Amino acid sequence: MDYLRDFSNKVKNKLSEQDQSTLQYEQKKNEWVKLQIENQSLYHDWKNMMLDQEPERWSDINSSNRSSLPFEEYGYLPFHEHLRLGYEIYDRDIKDFKKYLKEQNTNSNG
Repeated sequence: MDYLRDFSNKVKNKLSEQDQSTLQYEQKKNEWVKLQIENQSLYHDWKNMMLDQEPERWSDINSSNRSSLPFEEYGYLPFHEHLRLGYEIYDRDIKDFKKYLKEQNTNSNG
């Protein structure tokens, strides 16, 4: 009986890890979308600048969901790895865009 209880707890823990990863990913994605909407005109300038500077990194920038990672590039990955990579992509984009916004704000004020 202890074996079944242990197994059941392991399954529950694994599922809650998956749920947590999904939640973190969705929150980061929503933060990115909100940031784009709030700064729409600057987002387009930034996107064009990034396409010029780092075309390989941004080859998929026009796709509606850049974090849906292509299998050719990443091979088969477990779902939580796709979530982790997607989260990292959004996180990097947010940091880079916020840095750009700060620079634009500094330039326009000073």
